Amino acid sequence: MDQYQINLINRTTNIALTSSEGCGKAEIKGGEIVFTQNENYKVTSYTFEFANSSIESIDIDGQKYSGVGTFKVAIDFNLKKKKLTVHFKNNFADPYTFDLKYIDADKSSFDIKVDEENKARLLQVARIHAKTGIDLINVYWCNCCNEVAYTKVTLYEKEGRQLLVSYNSEPNVFFKSVTGLAFNEYIVQVEQLAKDDKVIISTELNIQIKDLYNEVNKGLNELKTALGEVKSQVRASGRGTVCI
Repeated sequence: MDQYQINLINRTTNIALTSSEGCGKAEIKGGEIVFTQNENYKVTSYTFEFANSSIESIDIDGQKYSGVGTFKVAIDFNLKKKKLTVHFKNNFADPYTFDLKYIDADKSSFDIKVDEENKARLLQVARIHAKTGIDLINVYWCNCCNEVAYTKVTLYEKEGRQLLVSYNSEPNVFFKSVTGLAFNEYIVQVEQLAKDDKVIISTELNIQIKDLYNEVNKGLNELKTALGEVKSQVRASGRGTVCI
């Protein structure tokens, strides 16, 4: 590309790769026009938009497109064209041919992203949560979708991830009570499965059943200590007596 061609190409006011399903990207890099596919690899058909008032026409793989400085051309990632030639107005410079380069979307990355988004959405619908009592854990949920056949609740002791018990839910029951538990830290795994036992969603809750008696006694002892300190301060000041 000579200096005249460069100066004219630099007058480009718009270059884009558009689609109603999700746009890609088009850019000029040296002697190439680079088309980058939308991250959704299922979007393969685009409109290449190119605007430059110094260009009279373009042709792609021999097919000519005329316009008043603005061109719109169909681009398909399944039928990749190879060359684009620009023809300048009034022959201000010789025609220039760009190589067309395509950057395809990463299919596996997009599939993983979609899968994670779907699981996050289903987990929000399921509203899985738990409450604790003196010696129990209650686990609550909703079915995340119509494909759920049953919900499986598995309880582990957190230390060493020791399996304690596992339950499958009964029809039209959306909670499970696990009783007879000691003050301890636990992990509750909740899975929702289809008829073929395929896991639809899975999540874990870290739960602690606190020793409430010890907490109360600790609070009382701290209060007693604080009152004792107040009593000593009052006596030392000679202001009177404090009954405790």
